[in-house]
Amino acid sequence: MLYTGKLLWNIRESLGISRKTLSEGLCSVGYLTHIENNKRDADKLLFESLYQRLGKYSGRFEMLLDVDEYERLEKRWEIYDTIDEGNYNEAKSKIDEYRKNGHSRLEEQYLCLVECEIMHRTGENISSCMDMIMTGLKITRSKFDIDKLNEYYLSRMEMLLIQQYVRYMELSGEEEQAIKLYKDILDVLEDTRYDRSERELLYRHVGYWSMKYYLRHEMYDAALEIAEKTYEYTLNGDFIMFLTELKEGIITCLERKGEDMSVEKKYIAVLNEFKMQYGVRSVEEFFPRYEEIDAYNVNEIISQRRKMLGITQAELAFGICDISTVSQMENNRRSLQKEKKEKLLQRVKLSGDKYVARIDTYDYKAFEKINEIRDSCNREEHYKITSILEEIQAEYKLESVNSRQFICATMFEYDNVQDNVIIYLNKLKEILNESIVDINKLKKEGVILFYNEWNLLRKIIICKKYDSSYDECRKYLSALADIYNEKMIHKNGFMYLNINNMHGDILGEMGNVNDANSLLHICICASVKIDMLLHIRSLSYDIAWNILEKKENISMEEKMKCEENLKYAYVIAELYKNKASISRIRNLCTKHNIILPF
Repeated sequence: MLYTGKLLWNIRESLGISRKTLSEGLCSVGYLTHIENNKRDADKLLFESLYQRLGKYSGRFEMLLDVDEYERLEKRWEIYDTIDEGNYNEAKSKIDEYRKNGHSRLEEQYLCLVECEIMHRTGENISSCMDMIMTGLKITRSKFDIDKLNEYYLSRMEMLLIQQYVRYMELSGEEEQAIKLYKDILDVLEDTRYDRSERELLYRHVGYWSMKYYLRHEMYDAALEIAEKTYEYTLNGDFIMFLTELKEGIITCLERKGEDMSVEKKYIAVLNEFKMQYGVRSVEEFFPRYEEIDAYNVNEIISQRRKMLGITQAELAFGICDISTVSQMENNRRSLQKEKKEKLLQRVKLSGDKYVARIDTYDYKAFEKINEIRDSCNREEHYKITSILEEIQAEYKLESVNSRQFICATMFEYDNVQDNVIIYLNKLKEILNESIVDINKLKKEGVILFYNEWNLLRKIIICKKYDSSYDECRKYLSALADIYNEKMIHKNGFMYLNINNMHGDILGEMGNVNDANSLLHICICASVKIDMLLHIRSLSYDIAWNILEKKENISMEEKMKCEENLKYAYVIAELYKNKASISRIRNLCTKHNIILPF
């Protein structure tokens, strides 16, 4: 089991950071001591702020929140949904209501960032926006001095506030001071304590505006250096919005050096065509958000798993608490004490920790290896995955159910599945059954899957697809689609995209092209909304494949649609240097006499 407090302690000690320094403005030293000794749970925003101040990426955790904390998170999601709908007055009302019901200082800091986004979108003057940002910063940094950035350990929320404050400085005419501070921010992010995922998330905004400054002043060497670095971080992070404009900056700089960029310009033209068609926002419209995903109501999780396992409330409660406690919990009328919650979670075959990581280890360095696995998957270099996993297993003791599920799901190589479907299927079911005893009950009980469980089930569905068991595939995907829907895209975007992408793929295999492509088109729009680039490559390819390979009579309009989607897929594959995808796209084009413009 990964005790979160011990992980914090391990990272903090390895970096030589004192409890006083880490906790400043967030909580007392004594409270942090209790967290590290596993005597207290940190609430979500506190844990994330502590973990991010250590330079680490909190998005690798799935969070099991007490009912009151989860309800507050749902209200934060609702505020963002209302802003995205353009209902700014309603969003302000929701913020006022949120404040009335009581909140922590970190929630107030969050609300300052959200309020500033509304002010920004409604054309409030820059000075007022800067005042709001500084109010938020001083909640945790009462004596904050922006000229001493390198003296602070900053959470992501603090860093987002600072980044936007500096952007407002630039917009208000303090350009020279702003570029100095942009450089200070990037220097902070280059600190070795930052892991790559956190750096990718925080680098793009500042890197982009730094590039624009250097281009305006014809400082092309400086512009190229920062643009190339920012571009790589943005690409690795799968962010759509900044990529095209960063690439255009790189092209400008390299042309100044006399290089031929004609092919790259064709790629840019295709990316801009895609942006226009699907309404990708320009960088000027970007406002930094504190995104919150992968968090669940622990009461609901325990209740779902109890029913799926087929045990009664009395059996769940035995030796831990009385039946009335379980009944109240399942009706969302009671938050559980820490010790009881851990024991109940373990009884339903889950880790007792509030924060569930991809793999269970106290050594955060193992998480960097997961980035390498992600890169190999992006490039479809599956041969590298096994050796990386062997390194992880050799160096870290990974014996928990969660870790074994991660290893099993990751070692699955698509290219070998068709030759060994039964072997793979049995192995996948065996390891998934350690936490999900009957996948046929998923829909009945509305079971929410964790990241590793989903990856195992996804691979089971792939095996079933190769075995032509399409109806069974659709049964699983339909069950999950009821749980992960588009209404809460900020909450469950990753799962929503994966489920509907696979469903469209299955429908295409069955020859139901129109329904398949309707789903895949919806997925592209959702990918744009949550700024996830990688999915668009496969989605665009699948739309074209469904038409070209499964339709008997193809109209001229459909042929043109295929050409368009294969252009998008090809350019994104080129961005990732994904040779397998490039080859697959070119082969499909050759087979159907489609000529790409590059």
